[in-house]
Amino acid sequence: MYNKISTISFTLRIWALMALLAAIAVFAGIYFFEEELPIQALVFIYIGTSVFSIPALVILNIFGGNIRDTNKTCKQKLIQFFRLLFIIVLLYGVGIALLIQLINFFGSSGEYLFIYVFFGVTCGLFLLSFISILLLWKTTCSYLDPYNGFYYTPSQFFNTSSTTKNTINMEPAHLQPQQPAANNRTMIKGFITGGLILLMMIPTLFITSLIDEREARQKEIVKEVSSKWATAQTLSSPFLVVPYSYTYQGSDGKNAIAKTNLILLANDVAMTVPVPAIFALLSSPKILFEPVNVIVAPSRFRIATSEK
Repeated sequence: MYNKISTISFTLRIWALMALLAAIAVFAGIYFFEEELPIQALVFIYIGTSVFSIPALVILNIFGGNIRDTNKTCKQKLIQFFRLLFIIVLLYGVGIALLIQLINFFGSSGEYLFIYVFFGVTCGLFLLSFISILLLWKTTCSYLDPYNGFYYTPSQFFNTSSTTKNTINMEPAHLQPQQPAANNRTMIKGFITGGLILLMMIPTLFITSLIDEREARQKEIVKEVSSKWATAQTLSSPFLVVPYSYTYQGSDGKNAIAKTNLILLANDVAMTVPVPAIFALLSSPKILFEPVNVIVAPSRFRIATSEK
């Protein structure tokens, strides 16, 4: 069965599926660990991951055809294709880890920040790439081997038994190895790859800018809540003011009437302070604070006078 698939058609399928899986992973991470998002946000995340993975699409178009045209078995071509995917995700892992290390988002606590981000991004992206290949297994094998790839199964690929000789004999004889490219062509591909590496760094700048904005917003909210709730508060006990009149003798020897207030202060005060822990939903960060409602209940009063 001859099932020839063009390079651009194959790489577009792999690229679209990998971008979709990456968008689902990002959406799930934000939804479960940061904040709840509407399902419509998945569309915008998918657009972002698609743009972010355009350099990978170009690299696959450049080197995918070379892997297909080699005179090797389908298994050997798959291994080479997985190596190419690993190199791509390795470049993404290094680039993202370097940018996050430079901005030092986690402060002094991120001693091994580069290693954590590098291994996390690399392993995560390679896992998504592997899942994409499994989901498009027949398409991938048919692209790499137009004659026998459609019947090549994952169990044959992962089988470690010695069936190499039979597999080699099944290869069509008319497939000839591709002529070695000229040195200048290899150099041009090297420059293109280097330029794509720099190009794939650009979307990460927007991501780091968003991270910085969220960090600054969270610090602002913490400062705002602390200024209103965490400062010293003055508590006053209730008191009673009773106006009354009294008679006194003035300097001229005549009686006069004066008005003043009788102030009754609480001798003992009982305070009940319930402290419920609630979250302040100000913007996206969730700030935990403890508002205090003080209930003052005076028991006994003592008498004091104040003249005006």
